[in-house]
Amino acid sequence: MTLTLLHEVEPGKRAALFFFHAVQMIAFWLAVVLPLIHVGYILTGFDTVHETALLFGLFGLNILALVVGHGYKQP
Repeated sequence: MTLTLLHEVEPGKRAALFFFHAVQMIAFWLAVVLPLIHVGYILTGFDTVHETALLFGLFGLNILALVVGHGYKQP
């Protein structure tokens, strides 16, 4: 279901669909931007266990964003 068909959906589901599309859009663009942060973070280096854990956490967030934002703007 696309955003152009929201007027055909009952009002209770309309808010849920709008929220779903907003989350999907944010996840898509987060998946686009996060690799830039990865590269910058890797180039500056990481010395401690906390910094390494942060890098792997960012990788995990990127994978989650890829999964959630995968269907954004697809028919």
